[in-house]
Amino acid sequence: MSKIVKNIFIILISILGVIVLDTIVARISKSSPIISWKENLDGDSYVDKGILIDTYYCQEQDLITVSWLFKNSKFACPLENKKIDTLDAFYNLPLTKDTDIRKLSPDYNFDMALKDKVLVEANGQLYNFDNYLEFKKAYQNKQSAFIRIGRSTIEGDLIIYDVLYYNDTIYLVVDATRDKYGKDADLKIENYENMTMDAALILYNENIDDGYEILILENMEVQDD
Repeated sequence: MSKIVKNIFIILISILGVIVLDTIVARISKSSPIISWKENLDGDSYVDKGILIDTYYCQEQDLITVSWLFKNSKFACPLENKKIDTLDAFYNLPLTKDTDIRKLSPDYNFDMALKDKVLVEANGQLYNFDNYLEFKKAYQNKQSAFIRIGRSTIEGDLIIYDVLYYNDTIYLVVDATRDKYGKDADLKIENYENMTMDAALILYNENIDDGYEILILENMEVQDD
């Protein structure tokens, strides 16, 4: 091993050691890593993003909860005891802030949705179905989750459904503005208490028969990505 390579190896090991030590000290001392940068979240909540762990400071009213999670963990601070009742609030969460439905092109179509890895149903076929399985697993584990679903009408127009599970509530935004023969052209947000995800995806409150049916999964053919 040449001297230059040996020195580079020593430097890399030293840097790795500093990062690991910084992470251990932060966890033991219940503080943020020294090597970190701050990112603001909803309200007064924020996260100090480190190299190996992120330190979340979630503020709910006057209570601050601190969580230390490895970089591969999916986590979002809860809202400050309030419902999500506006589109701005819906698309201002860590899960949704990069998916604002209002920024989609008026010409957004089936092919674009496939390219964006959206779960799409068309002519009895499902595309990107893994998204649904991941969303279902998160919901069953009571973890916050978001999924975008597109359904192609007979005429080929795309109706988009954004479904968010957050703080034990299911939120739904429906965009039927591209449906030429539809009656409801305005974006709307609704919330539900329950969700069934087996034979069909239905959001409901007390009575499932009065729920909002988004997808029928029986007899659907799942297409490979």
